[in-house]
Amino acid sequence: QGEAGLALRAPSNLYELLGVDDNADSDEIKKAYYDKMKICHPDIAGDDGEEICILLNDAYDLLSDPEEKEAYDIQLHRANGTQKPVLLLDPSPQDLSPTWDWTSKTGNKRSKPVYDG
Repeated sequence: QGEAGLALRAPSNLYELLGVDDNADSDEIKKAYYDKMKICHPDIAGDDGEEICILLNDAYDLLSDPEEKEAYDIQLHRANGTQKPVLLLDPSPQDLSPTWDWTSKTGNKRSKPVYDG
């Protein structure tokens, strides 16, 4: 319990640790990280701030990388029993032909094979 008699509980995820919503953009995450670091940095809070500083650094490192954040969000939603929509493919047209130099061995094909799903 805290000094005022309030029960303190550990954050259940990295978003709670930083104090942002799970749909926060990179600017919100960065601001929250710096705001927390101003309070918890060991130069300010002493040895008591070291552990939370390490946790904040880890949270910011993960959530500031878009691919790692997406993977974390999916894992978090699975753990909570909710489904986060996952976009597996970029909806824009893309070249799905082989990336290597291709020539037909039988000579009867004039173009590269293309996967059309």
